Formats: sequence, C-alpha cells, structure tokens
Amino acid sequence: MKIYNILTVALFGITLVMGSCKKEIIAYVDDPRLYFYEEEATAAKSIITSRSFSFAGQPGTVTQQIIPVQVKIMGENSNKDRSFSAEAVPGLTNATQGTDYRILGGTIAANKNTGTLNVIVYRIPGLDKITKTLVLKISNSGDFKPATLENSIFTINWNEALIKPANWDTFPGLASYFGVYSMVKWKFIIETLGITSFPLVAPVPGASFYSNAAMLDFKAQLKAALIIRNLSPNTPLTDEFNLAVSFP
Repeated sequence: MKIYNILTVALFGITLVMGSCKKEIIAYVDDPRLYFYEEEATAAKSIITSRSFSFAGQPGTVTQQIIPVQVKIMGENSNKDRSFSAEAVPGLTNATQGTDYRILGGTIAANKNTGTLNVIVYRIPGLDKITKTLVLKISNSGDFKPATLENSIFTINWNEALIKPANWDTFPGLASYFGVYSMVKWKFIIETLGITSFPLVAPVPGASFYSNAAMLDFKAQLKAALIIRNLSPNTPLTDEFNLAVSFP
C-alpha cells in the first residue's frame, strides 16, 4: 500500500510539471517577447550590451548617425511581419528624445526570429565635452512585450571625442595592424586614412568589413605617412604618454 501511495504521488507530481511546461510553451506562443541580442563584431561573437560612437574625425556636414541594434524573439516564428518599438530608461539616460536622438520602430520579418532596431543619434554642440548616454528597453507595445532577461536593456554612448575602438584589443583586433593604442595614434590614423571605423568581421550577414589584405595596405600607408610627417618638423610624433608613435 505504501509503495502504491508513493507511486500515485509521483505520477501526480509529474503530471503537474508537464502541465505547467505545456502552459509556459503556450504562453510564449500567444505572448511573444523580445530582447536585445547584439553580437560583438569579432570571431568570438560574444554578446555585448552597449555600443559607443564618436563624431570625431567626421566631416562637419555629418550631423547624425544611425546606430543599429539587433534584437531576438523569445517564442516561435510567425508567418507574418511583426512590429516592435523601444524607449529610454528614465534615470539612466542623459539624452533628450528629439534633440539628441530618435528611436525608429522595428520589424521582425515573417519567419524570422531576429530584427534590427535603428536609433538616430544627433551631432549637437558640446559633444566634445560631454558623452550622451541612451539606455534602451523594449516597449510593451506593438506585437511584442519585453523579455525578462539579463540583456533586457542596451546602452548607446556617443560624443565627439576620440574613443578607443571596441575591436582594438579583441581577436581579430586592430592591435595586430596598428600596435598599442593611443589617442594621438588613433587621431593620426583617422586623419591619414579618412576612416573612423575598421570592422574586421561582418557585424551582421552581408555587412561589409575589411580583409586582412586591406588592413595590411592601410598599415603600409600609415607607416609611409608617419615617415613623411616626422621628417617635416624633424621631431617624431609623440602620444599622450610621451612615447613616439609607431606601427608594427
């Protein structure tokens, strides 16, 4: 009799668990949720929760920049397009909607589980002295609700100061071609090549990136330009650490 009672209780418990799991699966189908799923543009493809951008080195005619942020659904795909939106997190954001930035709505295409949220950041006076910060969260609107996960928020920082590229010390990274980072070296690179971003791995499928051959060519151009620059004033270009700028 005791064994029979134990078996009955065990079967009842299993039934409850299975019923609970079934309800959760149904809930996600009927109540789709969304979260940020941004991968670092490196071979490691680790998840990141923030991104920085600088207008430094950009022509004066450039007054805005679109920052794409990748998102992913929790639940099943749909056979129709679905919309979503995002909003600023109060207290963590020091930027003003409409003046400093604008959040564009996004779409999860039919039969897809990922999409892109585009945010426009504006180049306003004073960005050389202050960094604007926008902390995003998925809005409880459109076809999705926000997922309760670790990466439920995403931070965008921008200014007009020189910011060390996020892929400088990663693998593959810019250090392999340009050596140790310094603000003076980075400014010299931007002014010489007229390029402010050097993606070495495509951030999303189909996106452009610089090959190893292209990076080696850039390095050769920089080394030649540095020789000419150092001959002109007859003193080597030194960085903020009082060390001579060089390339490997």
